[in-house]
Amino acid sequence: MKALKTIFALSVLLFTTVSAQWVKLNSGTNLNLTGVAVLDSNLVIVIGGKGTMLRTTDSGKDWQKIDLNIDNDLNVITNRNLFNVSRHTIAVAGDSVFAISQDGGKTWSIQKSPYNYTTLDKGFASTFNTLSFDPDSSLILGTNDGHIVYSTNFGNTWQDTLLFDSKIIAANFGLYNPFPLWGEGGTGSGVLVASASKYARGDIVDKKWGKYNIGVYVPWQNINSGAFTYFYGFLVGDGGEFAATPLLLRKLNDTTWINLSRNLDIGFFPNKIKDLAFSVLILGKYGKMFQSMDFGDTWKELSTPVNISLNDVAFYGPEIGYAVGDSGTILYTSNGGVTAVEGNQTNVPVSFELAQNFPNPFNPVTTIRYQLQKTGFVTLKVYDLIGREVATLVNEEKPAGRYEVKFDGTNLSSGIYFYRIRAGNFIDTKKFVLLK
Repeated sequence: MKALKTIFALSVLLFTTVSAQWVKLNSGTNLNLTGVAVLDSNLVIVIGGKGTMLRTTDSGKDWQKIDLNIDNDLNVITNRNLFNVSRHTIAVAGDSVFAISQDGGKTWSIQKSPYNYTTLDKGFASTFNTLSFDPDSSLILGTNDGHIVYSTNFGNTWQDTLLFDSKIIAANFGLYNPFPLWGEGGTGSGVLVASASKYARGDIVDKKWGKYNIGVYVPWQNINSGAFTYFYGFLVGDGGEFAATPLLLRKLNDTTWINLSRNLDIGFFPNKIKDLAFSVLILGKYGKMFQSMDFGDTWKELSTPVNISLNDVAFYGPEIGYAVGDSGTILYTSNGGVTAVEGNQTNVPVSFELAQNFPNPFNPVTTIRYQLQKTGFVTLKVYDLIGREVATLVNEEKPAGRYEVKFDGTNLSSGIYFYRIRAGNFIDTKKFVLLK
């Protein structure tokens, strides 16, 4: 077994007595807000209709309106948010427009006419619904008319591939097996794309694609958002036979999707699904927000103070987060959005739980949190892909409470690993990725 430098930082995390953990902020606008990116603990960019862009440097206390001198609706926003690249490179896209900033949103390069694939005139010819950054300089955009538009030089030049005859729902860089290979610059077999009925995995440069049917899971289905995580892919929307019900699909491999719709509440209408590495969130109409810590098997509702459509969410770490929605709505949380219980506090968790590590992927240190409902002997161990134990993080009796431990993989090679907790009859295992 390789020698490991394992850093422990164990602490019992207590509840505070508050009634709501998502707080509504004053945005200064009534326009619908469609996207949010959190660049650090204080710096946040929000986008919306009619060219709306808001920027805060003080965690949302004050919002500065950024004038892009456009009235195009902005639909999607992303930043280079992995551990080994600057988070302050950020891009936005919308109705026939793309813009990029490399200084945290202070200045922007706006491209209303960098490339056109349907006419001889210059100019974007479609609405962009998806946007993804590779950690190098590559970008991919998905359009309403089934095109993937891509750049390998921060948007200076563009090319396109026609994949589907319908709207691109989701597009992202990354591989599923054996682990993400971002060193290839997002090409190879690393680009994952989905429409309302088709899924594709392939190469944006060589234009070699494998295409597969997603399938029909209800008499009619309206898929409107997707998220390709490091281990799974998700699609959400609504559908049904006589009335609309929530639709949730999880990708197991290129040809197999499973229907997890029964895990969501009837009457919930999803707008957006977002992979946050440490959890998966679904946002919807009427201020609804659901969170899963186990890749979609179970969901819990997070309480919000609004009753309008929520359109996007982003976090800086597992606790500091922002959600945006219609009518200028901006919500903020500093504890992950979990509502604490008012009244007498016992500070004892009501259940056992193993949380997803953060960050994920990581290099070389990541944090694992867990909670114990009662005192008992606890083991928390790390295993490699073939099941060999590579580290023991906890191996002792612990009182009931909330804990965190830091794992350092300095002496391990890149790849997928697993961490498993045993506490009495409670056993849980999660995956994480070491990427050097």
